[in-house]
Amino acid sequence: MRYRLFLFSLSLVTIIICSCGSDDEEAPNESKPILNFLGDSIIEYWSSLDSAFPDYECLNHGWSGKGIETFLGRTDVGSLAGTECVVEIGTNDLRKVIGKSNLDSYVKRYIDVLKSLKAKRIYLFSLLPRNRAKDGDYPYNAYYVAFNHAIEEQTQTEMTNVVYVPIFDAFLKDGEINWEYTYDGLHPNARGYEVMALELRKYLVKEQVTAQ
Repeated sequence: MRYRLFLFSLSLVTIIICSCGSDDEEAPNESKPILNFLGDSIIEYWSSLDSAFPDYECLNHGWSGKGIETFLGRTDVGSLAGTECVVEIGTNDLRKVIGKSNLDSYVKRYIDVLKSLKAKRIYLFSLLPRNRAKDGDYPYNAYYVAFNHAIEEQTQTEMTNVVYVPIFDAFLKDGEINWEYTYDGLHPNARGYEVMALELRKYLVKEQVTAQ
């Protein structure tokens, strides 16, 4: 009888020890940090976000055909406060921006909208060059250079939470968009999105290293 009680006690102690050990070995269930992608069709059509940024939960809020005034219509601005956002916007607006005075007022409004996101950090893509048949002789790329320069300068002056990601030159060839990276002279193809992902990852890594 005593032998049976001894075996029962030994078994009970073993079960308790094993149970405690298994609890210690369980890894915490940590969720991935969120990246909110905001912009026009260039963002909306970016279907490879999850594979391009596997360490993040990527939420695509892109909206085709939209400009700075309406591109937030697919998400509640309040939900972006304190989050990390990737923004690409402006190509649908620039035909309206003719001359320095218009550019200055547009840049001011652009900055105001970025501030309204109240994001922890904004990774802001420069505009990509373009070359579409229907563009005709309109000097889009010249305006894009001026706009990109103004936005980079103003965000550095007025905002501390913007990381500017210059990709215009990466897509440029002979004064227009590189046709290896686009299928229609405006939207990136698969290789173009690989370039965008590569450039963005450089800045994401840089920010993570700086924060440590």
